[in-house]
Amino acid sequence: AQRSTSASYILTLGHAYLANERYDEALEEFILGLNTPTRGSAHRDVFSRIAKTGKNMSNQEHYLEMLDKLVDAMSHNLKTHLHLNLVLAEFYRENDMPEKAKTHIQNTGFITQDSWWILGTFDNAAGIGYETAYIPEDLTQIDPATTYNGIDGQVRWQKSVDRTLDAYIGLDKDVDWGVAYAFATVISPDARQVQLRFDGDDQGKVWLNGKEVHAHTRTRQAEIDREIIPVTLKPGENSILIKICEEEGDWGFYMRITDPDGKPFDDLKIIDIEK
Repeated sequence: AQRSTSASYILTLGHAYLANERYDEALEEFILGLNTPTRGSAHRDVFSRIAKTGKNMSNQEHYLEMLDKLVDAMSHNLKTHLHLNLVLAEFYRENDMPEKAKTHIQNTGFITQDSWWILGTFDNAAGIGYETAYIPEDLTQIDPATTYNGIDGQVRWQKSVDRTLDAYIGLDKDVDWGVAYAFATVISPDARQVQLRFDGDDQGKVWLNGKEVHAHTRTRQAEIDREIIPVTLKPGENSILIKICEEEGDWGFYMRITDPDGKPFDDLKIIDIEK
């Protein structure tokens, strides 16, 4: 009944307008809310709601027009601009337009959910997982048939089941004090300097081609581009291994590959785990 200035209130109001297909009012609230400082997960939640609501719109043309206007209005905000491209990618994927979805994904540089293999859960009681190598952490290839001793028995590499194209690789949200690994393979046409833009919730490590290139012990919520890791890709296949140690709350990470200006490459390929 009383209007609030908090980002959460404004973005929830925008979502209510959108659910009722009042696009102009939704656009106004989204622009205001996304320009209001808040924690990263609040923005991630609203992008997820925008994407899910798009599945039920009776007037998809107006929905897409609103999103395009929102993309333009938020072009000054890199993280929001990336999220909105992923919302559009999710819409096109859901509506069987894979080429349009692919175009928007390529605009971000994220390694998306369907390109990761996930292994876990391992024990992180009292934070032991960060320094415990539950697998050979310098590996550059994985074998889905190999089993490891997880916290609840034998585990093996599994294709990621976090299918929503929001770039956040969510791990088991019902688990606290666990450890998981994620693996992906990137193909580069040549040797080149790139940036791995990464963040994990909670502690995280990253290996490129078997060499550790990043580690942090922070216990904050993951944010896009928090860690910028300069590395060199070799021609051909490059392996990326990530370790995320969860304490409590959210559990997951972001990873994208860019040039020094934060722009994605259009000639890097991620091996499709479906093939």
